[in-house]
Amino acid sequence: MDSTTSFPNISTIQVSSENITEQNSSENITEQNSSDENIAATVYSIIGCIGVIDNGFVLAIMVLYKPLTTRLNNLYIINQSVIDLLSSVLLLVTLPDRFYSVDFFGISGELYCRLWRNKLFLWGCLLSSTYNTVAISVDRYIAVVNPLWYKTSMTKGKVYIGIGLAWVVGMCFYLPLGVGTSGVMDAKCVQWGIFPDKTTLGVVSTIDLLITFPVPVFIMIVAYTRMIVVIKYQNNKVHVHTETTQVSHNISTISEATTSYPEVEEPQSCQHPVLMEPASQGNVQPQNSQMLNKIQRDHNTMKMNRIRMNIFTTMAAVSLCFILCWIWNTVWSIVNKMVQPLSRSSPFYHFSVYAVQANSVLNPLIYLTRYDQFKQGVRAVILRRKTNVNSIQTIRVRGQNILVK
Repeated sequence: MDSTTSFPNISTIQVSSENITEQNSSENITEQNSSDENIAATVYSIIGCIGVIDNGFVLAIMVLYKPLTTRLNNLYIINQSVIDLLSSVLLLVTLPDRFYSVDFFGISGELYCRLWRNKLFLWGCLLSSTYNTVAISVDRYIAVVNPLWYKTSMTKGKVYIGIGLAWVVGMCFYLPLGVGTSGVMDAKCVQWGIFPDKTTLGVVSTIDLLITFPVPVFIMIVAYTRMIVVIKYQNNKVHVHTETTQVSHNISTISEATTSYPEVEEPQSCQHPVLMEPASQGNVQPQNSQMLNKIQRDHNTMKMNRIRMNIFTTMAAVSLCFILCWIWNTVWSIVNKMVQPLSRSSPFYHFSVYAVQANSVLNPLIYLTRYDQFKQGVRAVILRRKTNVNSIQTIRVRGQNILVK
């Protein structure tokens, strides 16, 4: 596979004139590598088409099902789908560059080489997708660790700042790098390979390696590890509070039955039970009201915990998917830089690049299988079912059926 479609890890690029000549000659497809090129083009076409379809589907559901836009964390999901959709489109429209070689002349040739042929916008979108995943992790961390601040202080403006930073990191890193290290030499486009010396190459390649995988993964691991600790603590606290409430309810029920037992011998006890019910209900109404309020609070707490846990597991799955998709190319790059030079024609390298591109396809599948609110939106939009986000349960308290939302 030529460097025009591979992950632009600068550690794999040399600055000698011999390697520049080799890179330029790789654009002329020969019979020996035409089979690999056809396979790569087929795989990229499949990944790109699926990415356009499933990310477009996610955006359609988000727009058509209004309750999804009321949660701030869903703005990050919308942005993630926009980035992944754009990445898939760019992957498709840049495929023809693999199958033809042209001579580059003049300003138009330089611009075409520096801005398009090196696919810097594609890799910029992929890096923006990475840091949008980081922004999701930070957003969930704040919501879980400091829920009161998140509820009172987190606004759409702050979320839009996080979304903007994700775009800035991706584009502002690869745009100057791609423009500065690409150019026309001998009427051929040299991509990501023009450096003044090997020291500059080493520094840039190290920064490139760190910013694309180790730094995002470190932030995700720290955030989700802390969130797991906090969630376990909160669940234990709710469990103890629920048991205490149940014991108090049992004691009050026994006490009421004991104190009301002598009243059975009063004359009113001979009356029909239906005629007695209003009076007895009136006697216990204050106690039932207190119990109802306590049950309502406990139920709301448990419901919010279930929603938070569902969002947490969904976003954790997105982060895990990123790690599994990007780790292979990172391993290849580290070995190529620190151990021994590796070939880009190896099956492992092909697999590592396919996995990076496939990350844009897998995120919508996670939303569809893991995110409860998104599944409600799918049912509401496609099946035309009216789904009530707030479920209603019936609880029986001291002989009364009480509806708890």
